Amino acid sequence: MTFADLVEEVRTLPLEEKVELKEVLEHELTDAVREGIYQGHLEAVREWESGKLKTYTNVDDFIRSLDEDE
Repeated sequence: MTFADLVEEVRTLPLEEKVELKEVLEHELTDAVREGIYQGHLEAVREWESGKLKTYTNVDDFIRSLDEDE
């Protein structure tokens, strides 16, 4: 089944099923975004633990570090 076939099939559904499908898709999208955030968190923790991330005690030090990277 192609995407176009799927869309056409959805168009033939009764309103109640379309609403239910919309709710299912919204939950799936929310879960996918949450998973992406969680994976980003895990990556940040790994970088922190490996010492790849720098910390700064004030904004001036941070700004100077940006100038050094250029």
